[in-house]
Amino acid sequence: MQQVSWSSDPGFLAQDDRFYTITKGIIDRSAEVGFLYPDIDKPGELSQNSIELVERAILRKARQCVSGYGAEDFSVQHDVIYQSRDNGSSDRAARAAEMAVRAYRGHASLLEPVAAGLSNHLYTLLSHEAIASLRTIPPEDDLLYDWKWLSSSATFLSAYWC
Repeated sequence: MQQVSWSSDPGFLAQDDRFYTITKGIIDRSAEVGFLYPDIDKPGELSQNSIELVERAILRKARQCVSGYGAEDFSVQHDVIYQSRDNGSSDRAARAAEMAVRAYRGHASLLEPVAAGLSNHLYTLLSHEAIASLRTIPPEDDLLYDWKWLSSSATFLSAYWC
């Protein structure tokens, strides 16, 4: 079972993030006018918190508060416009998105006209080997990963794809 004891002397940072900003303001002001009171002890340093992070924590907590209890600290000063990644900023992204839409909808048309010499290139590429019989299945070892897939495609492609 958990036992909880009440502490009447918690640090100021345990209370509310707004105490940090107030205390930091007091210490900063004391440092500015400290030369006027050389006999007075200088205040200690605060923990190394980033004031920007403390302000953001105050804003985050202000969303859950009501007026008079912290909601007045809410601000949009740190809000930024979200730059989405799907805005089609590149030509490659636009082409990929278009192809995805076409594949999803079952469109079989081309986006752009094909290159002028495509038919001649395909004929040259696929005419190096004799056409395999449709009834024979290539050996499985020939279709698995092999170094030949990284070499010139003209040497093996027509044997399997014609």
